Amino acid sequence: SAIKKSAVIKVYPMASITINQKGRELSDIEGLSPLVKGFSDDGKGVEDLNLLKEAMIRVKEADNIISSHAEALGYGFSPEAEYIAVERELELAKKTGVRYHFCHLSTKKSFELVKQAKQSGVDVTCEVTPHHLFLNEKDIKNANYKMNPPLRSEADMEAAVEALLCGVADMIATDHAPHSKEEKAMPYDIAPCGIIGFETMFALLTSKLLLKKLCTMEDIIRWTSINPAKRFRLPDPELKEGADADITVLNLDKTREYMIDEIASCAKNSPFIGEKLSGFPVLTLRGGETVYNAKEELWQKDC
Repeated sequence: SAIKKSAVIKVYPMASITINQKGRELSDIEGLSPLVKGFSDDGKGVEDLNLLKEAMIRVKEADNIISSHAEALGYGFSPEAEYIAVERELELAKKTGVRYHFCHLSTKKSFELVKQAKQSGVDVTCEVTPHHLFLNEKDIKNANYKMNPPLRSEADMEAAVEALLCGVADMIATDHAPHSKEEKAMPYDIAPCGIIGFETMFALLTSKLLLKKLCTMEDIIRWTSINPAKRFRLPDPELKEGADADITVLNLDKTREYMIDEIASCAKNSPFIGEKLSGFPVLTLRGGETVYNAKEELWQKDC
């Protein structure tokens, strides 16, 4: 497989909910379930609610999980597009009892709905992204700030932070989406959505939450490692004797500017270029073997 051939860290596949993510016919949920860690139509919501309900029933029977890009058609990129989808999907999740996860939530209303659902016993979790935690619509300068869901209001940004700190949001995901320089140089309205985020996630959390004493390192580990592993039934990430030595070392002492020419990704579409941050990764081990060393630049660029 492509994962075995080229991945230098552990990668776990997910399957689409519908065939070719077209939203018309369900994938072979029963056949795929033993091979994947969940089902998702990625950047698309399943608009046919009867089809989505059937997917929930079959995924529950297969003892698996659905990850949702909550976006109701007909509302553009508005906050309503997200929270209307969240509300109606939560109703179905409550009826079917499926394990359900919301990707990259970004509105205050969405977090309120998830909080209420959790309190009523729905088996639901959700995530936030670093860009929705630390940027809002006032920060937009160019297409490197364009993503879906988009940057929201300052109040929504503050609600995302609050949701994370109080436990409504269970984990952090980058929603990493690389695009070429040429694509992102297009006018904002027609440029593609998406930014990279793998290389700045820990530096942003360290700089904007940990060093400001809004959270602890244990919180960051829980949001980025322990909770995702539990929810998606990945191997136990705890550092203990006998466990796989999958470790990332961060430098919490050094603050420096994030530079475009250090980006290991072939894509450079980050809104955080030029920010002064602490907590960058300096060493990564996979199974005890060094796969990244900032000093030696062991990673290889193919671009």
